[in-house]
Amino acid sequence: MMFRVMSGFASILITTLIFFLSILSFEGQGAPAENGEDLRDPIIQLILDPDDREVVVSPGSNGTVSFELEVVCDRPEDLPDDIIWSITLETEAHLWEVTKIPILNFTSKIDRHYMDIEVKVPINTSSEDDHFLGIWGTWTYSDGNETGQIEVKRGFIDILPFYNIYVGCDHPHIGTYVGDRVTFEVMIKNRGNSDINVSLGIIYDPDHIDIGYYDKRTFLAKGERKNITFSVRQEPSRSRDTPFEVIFVIEEDDRKLEYDQELVLKTDPKLSTIFYEWKFTILVVVIGLITLIAISLYIHEKRTGGDQEDRDEDDI
Repeated sequence: MMFRVMSGFASILITTLIFFLSILSFEGQGAPAENGEDLRDPIIQLILDPDDREVVVSPGSNGTVSFELEVVCDRPEDLPDDIIWSITLETEAHLWEVTKIPILNFTSKIDRHYMDIEVKVPINTSSEDDHFLGIWGTWTYSDGNETGQIEVKRGFIDILPFYNIYVGCDHPHIGTYVGDRVTFEVMIKNRGNSDINVSLGIIYDPDHIDIGYYDKRTFLAKGERKNITFSVRQEPSRSRDTPFEVIFVIEEDDRKLEYDQELVLKTDPKLSTIFYEWKFTILVVVIGLITLIAISLYIHEKRTGGDQEDRDEDDI
């Protein structure tokens, strides 16, 4: 009887011992990390300082922008000291030239690396679009057992606007007759890297020429060119070379630079306008004066001659 009691007690004791050993064994295996992450995964940070850069790209040169990259790697606590892990990073900024990053090695004593990332922005890159530097990659342990992905880190590249237009005219000198209307055509092209509004103005002498209606403001998208026409007529006052100047100003440019094109209207008189010409007027005045002088001399001579005849008769 005593043996049976002891045997039952031993069974309960063994069962209890097995139960507690099972719990300890389960806890010793290590619980999975939150969000399904492995405790052996390193925590990698890509830090750009600053993460927003401005750059100017003019018609004459590329723009270069530089970011300082800091790569920080927090070592897992249960990772053996002799393990080295490597980080391979890729860089991209559209299809521009970007600094390549060598493979970075981390150890128990090296937990961060610094480097400069340069991006060469091509000439005349538009300021209207968004531009980014992207950095991403992979990490690998030296024992080859584990590897992982590094999420993309972005740096913003702000292309500052610059303003420039080309102004030209294939026929800046036009000849015609006084009173006839002609058309000048001036070409303007937006050579900047953003859309612009251009104000137009004309410097001229309204006493001599008449300028027809024209738009005093025009819009030009990046790279767009337009032909602006001006209808011009010289008033029938005098024929000559009459210069006038067309002025263009980019409204968005704080410098308010003026881009000008000189035009010349050369006119000759015709029969219907010759009486308005100052040369003809002077000629008429001169002829009139000469005629008056001649008539005066004739009258004076006539009177002087008549008086002399009377005196001669008296002497006889």
